[in-house]
Amino acid sequence: MPLIEGEDAGWPWWTWASLVGGLLLLVAFAFWERRVVARDGSPLVPPRLFAHAAFTGGVILALVYFAAFTSIFFTISIFWQSGLGHSALASGLVSVPFAVGSIVGASQSERLTHRLGRRVLVIGTGMVAVGLVSVWLVLWLVPTGDLNHWHLAAPLLVGGVGSGLFIAPNAQFIVATVDREEAGAASGVIGTMQRVGSAAGIAVVGSVLFGSLAFPPGRPTPEVVADAFAHAATMAMGTSAALSVVAFALVFALPRQVQPTR
Repeated sequence: MPLIEGEDAGWPWWTWASLVGGLLLLVAFAFWERRVVARDGSPLVPPRLFAHAAFTGGVILALVYFAAFTSIFFTISIFWQSGLGHSALASGLVSVPFAVGSIVGASQSERLTHRLGRRVLVIGTGMVAVGLVSVWLVLWLVPTGDLNHWHLAAPLLVGGVGSGLFIAPNAQFIVATVDREEAGAASGVIGTMQRVGSAAGIAVVGSVLFGSLAFPPGRPTPEVVADAFAHAATMAMGTSAALSVVAFALVFALPRQVQPTR
């Protein structure tokens, strides 16, 4: 919200203070954890976790992936309701294909993980990237007046299946990059980064969405409002699609295979 509210007038002092304060607290936390280790204590986040390059890459993957896919629902909801004037129910129905695809993908993820190893994550993130890029192309190429939920159904279904294939087994592959005794702490870090990624993705994409939203002077007509939101949604969806492509590239940092868990 501070990022969005500050687009026109500039960020107020408390926004800068929040950003700087957050970074300082993160640095202080890192030093504190190192101090705990030096005193033979039990740190909440063992610094040695990040000595594993693959784990660090996996943590960044979790951050970027959740920033990419979570933010698309924010964009679609704002565009569908505020831009095109549809109801909240109609906006929710647009995203149903993604939800259905996620159920299908998740139901098959464990079986495919045992057969394909890391390739299931490659396939999953690849499908998400294809789906989000396709949604971006639809918003870019289809005239606003002709756009309806059927244009987005197939791309969102593909992205949903890919998301289901990725989300269920991804933590297992990331945890496999560290020693077994560090698995609990590693799992906690991954979960935290997923939540941070979701929040950061919505913040960044929301800034792009509202930062790209511009109306001509005077009282805009519904058509002008729709076109303005269509342009802004296209820019925001392009950001989400770019993040999904980065996530696809980061998957190759993970191990090719992990031992199945029971």
